[in-house]
Amino acid sequence: MPEEKLKEKREKRKILVVFLMLFLVSGFFLFKTFYHNPSVTISGKVPDGEFAKKLSNNELEKYLQDKADKNYMRIQMNPTMLLNNERVLSLKLVNSPKNVYSVRVVTLIEGEKEKIYDSGLINPGEYVEKGKLKKEIDKGIYQTVNQVMYYDDQQSLVGQSNVKGQLSVPV
Repeated sequence: MPEEKLKEKREKRKILVVFLMLFLVSGFFLFKTFYHNPSVTISGKVPDGEFAKKLSNNELEKYLQDKADKNYMRIQMNPTMLLNNERVLSLKLVNSPKNVYSVRVVTLIEGEKEKIYDSGLINPGEYVEKGKLKKEIDKGIYQTVNQVMYYDDQQSLVGQSNVKGQLSVPV
């Protein structure tokens, strides 16, 4: 009897091992069939670029400078504003033609929230030399904060910086 049980156990093990082997082989076959990406074959002979030419140092420098220029903003601004007797504001705002963003300058008297000047949108290559105050201001010299805002082509605000300045209002 014990020999029959041993034979029976061996038979069961053999069947189990066969099923296990069959399972592994079929799993490998399924993996290769469905999940294996086909390899890309590139022909051994690649034609040379007979019309390709190397960038000269000047061309490479210009290319790199153009890429760098797109990452910088150049605005020329005189932070000192002067109101003349005709109540016309003398100022200087220049948005460089190399810029990719439009700018807008809003001026406030330091410590106050009300705008006293708004340049409107200044596109690249444009400048402003004169303007009008948004409200009447008594004579004196005032410290100002100029909020310089940068806008993209869709007129979405992309950045802002502040420049301190001064406003002189004569008698």
